[in-house]
Amino acid sequence: MRACGMIARQGTEAGVDGLKRINQGMFAKILEMIARVSERIIFVPVFAYLMTDVAFQDWAVLISINTFLAVFDFGMRQVFGNHLRDMWVKGELQAQQSYFKAVVLLYGSIAVVLTLVSALASYVFGIHRLFHFEVVPLADQPHLMFLTLMFGVVTFVRAGILEIYRANDQYPRFINFNTILWWPRFIITILAIVIWRDILIGWSVFFACLIVLGIGLPLWDVRKTQPHLWLGFGKAKASFHAAPRECFYLWIGDLARLFALQGPTLLINAMVKDGAVVLAFLLNRNLVTTLREFGMQFALNYGIELGRTTAAGDTRQQNAIILSSGIVLGFGLGQHSAR
Repeated sequence: MRACGMIARQGTEAGVDGLKRINQGMFAKILEMIARVSERIIFVPVFAYLMTDVAFQDWAVLISINTFLAVFDFGMRQVFGNHLRDMWVKGELQAQQSYFKAVVLLYGSIAVVLTLVSALASYVFGIHRLFHFEVVPLADQPHLMFLTLMFGVVTFVRAGILEIYRANDQYPRFINFNTILWWPRFIITILAIVIWRDILIGWSVFFACLIVLGIGLPLWDVRKTQPHLWLGFGKAKASFHAAPRECFYLWIGDLARLFALQGPTLLINAMVKDGAVVLAFLLNRNLVTTLREFGMQFALNYGIELGRTTAAGDTRQQNAIILSSGIVLGFGLGQHSAR
C-alpha cells in the first residue's frame, strides 16, 4: 500500500510536468532517430555485400511482412493504453491494477492462439509459397515463415508492454527502450550473418534479440518501476464492450499508413528483378520513412500529453501544451491527440 501511495503522489505531481516530458521525449526521439538512420544506412550495403543484392530482397520481404503484421493488434494497445492512462491520472490505482491484469490475460490468450495459427500456416498450409523467395533454400522456408509470423506475435505483445509507459507518464523511457533495441540487435545480427552467411540463422538471431531486448528488458523494468501493477493477487476485472469500435477506427488509420509505407516494397520485389535497383529503392525508402516517423513522433509527444490533460480535466496545462505545440510545430499539429 505504501508503494501505491508513493506512485499516486508521483502521478499527481506529474500533472505539472507535461512540457518537461515532451522535451525529454523529443530528445530521446532524436537519439533513437540517429540510431535508426545509422542502422538503415549501414545495414543495407553491409548485408548486400555479405549476402548479395538478391539475398537482401528476401530479407526486405521478411521485414515488410513483419511490419504489416505489427498493425494487426487492431488498435488494441492504444485503446487499452488510453483506459490505463485515464485511471492513472485520476489516481484509480486499484482499478488500473485490475484492468492491467485483465489485459495481460487477454494478450496472453491471443498470443497463444496466434502461435498455433502461425505453426499451421507455416508447416501445414505452406504460406511461404506466396512470397517467392529467391535465395532461401526451400527446406528452410517454412521455418523462416514461422519465425516471421512469430515476429508479429512478439511485436504485438511488446507493443502492449510498452504502452504501459505511455499510460503512466513515462513515455520518454519507452522511446529509450526502442533506442536500446536498435544498436545491439543490428550488431549481433550482422555478426551472425558474417559468421554463418545464412538468412535463416540471421533472422533467428534478429528474432532472439527482439525477445530479450524488446520484451524481457522492458518487462523487467516495468516490474521494477511500476510495482503497483503487480502487487497482490487481486481479480482481473475489465469491461471491453466499447473496445471493438474504438480499435476499429484506430486500426483503419494504421492500415492505410502501412500500405503507403510497406506496400511498394512488396510490389517492387515482385515486379523488379534487378537487385541493384531494388537495393537503391529500399535505401531511399528507409531514409524517407525514418524522417517521417521522426516528424510524427514530435506530434505524438504533444498528443500524449493532450490526451492526459483531457482525462485529468486540467485545462491550464492543456492550454500551455496547445500553445507550445503551436509555437514549435505549427498551429493545430498538437491536436494529434492520444484520443
